[in-house]
Amino acid sequence: MDHEAVSLAIVVACLAPVAAQGVLMVVDEFYFHHRRGLGRWERYGHPLDTLTTLLCFVIPALFPFSLRAALGYAVLCLLSCVFVTKDEWVHAKQCEPAEQWLHALLFVVHPVVFAGFGYLWFARPDIVGGLLIGQMALMCLVLGYQVLFWVVLGKGRWPLSPGELEAS
Repeated sequence: MDHEAVSLAIVVACLAPVAAQGVLMVVDEFYFHHRRGLGRWERYGHPLDTLTTLLCFVIPALFPFSLRAALGYAVLCLLSCVFVTKDEWVHAKQCEPAEQWLHALLFVVHPVVFAGFGYLWFARPDIVGGLLIGQMALMCLVLGYQVLFWVVLGKGRWPLSPGELEAS
């Protein structure tokens, strides 16, 4: 196998988790979230999840690979991976098992996406900038949608009963 074929295979392997994450997020958002609605905690928390992920990509998008930049990226990625788990106490009460399983898949793929972009940043700096700009543009659209739909318009508001009022 020649160098170009190997290089293309590595790029595809690094980007496959990004595609998987995108599909899982679409199912989570447009099937599960729209079906059950989101409480206040999630309506504000989910855009913050997107923002923490987006902030991670700023470093490799703007700076050449270096030990210092890679350390900054790794720290932001770790913080994002921990931050996105913040809703699990709410999910434990309000999500059906299928949604819980989908969230588990998202938690698995989240750091793999960061690792893939991190590797490409190191190994293929010639293409990673464009890929990250595209990824960040998509994430900005998702963030804008989340803020507009869930926060500004307040769609799918919970609670549905007085007892759930305290939980949201």
